[in-house]
Amino acid sequence: MENELNSWALDFEDTVYRLLKVYMESKEIGIKVTQDEESNGTPVFPTLLIQQIGFTEAGRDTESYFINAIRPTFQITITNKGRREKIKDIAEYAVSFFKSKNFDVSNAVFTISKQVRTATFRVSRIIGAYENLA
Repeated sequence: MENELNSWALDFEDTVYRLLKVYMESKEIGIKVTQDEESNGTPVFPTLLIQQIGFTEAGRDTESYFINAIRPTFQITITNKGRREKIKDIAEYAVSFFKSKNFDVSNAVFTISKQVRTATFRVSRIIGAYENLA
């Protein structure tokens, strides 16, 4: 029973991934949304990679049996070939998704290497065990 009460925190990355995937696929036809850094085969553009780069526990009670809240940080990396405006449009959709879920956005960086454009940013927020993101 104790494991079940804490599983929401350990599964939070997958929850955010599923919500983001549905949202982004409705906004950008043909986008690949993934949690995997590496893939076999030919690269697909545009691609959005979401990675939870950690979380800290928040709202501890005196007994500390359950995770009451967490502050996860996600890194979002978007890659695309083509115009700079296109990757900015895709990044704006992703930022809009996270802002609608009350995340703080930080560390936005745009780069280009060998005609592949990359937009990277991080998002973070405190979320409680019984909060609904949908």
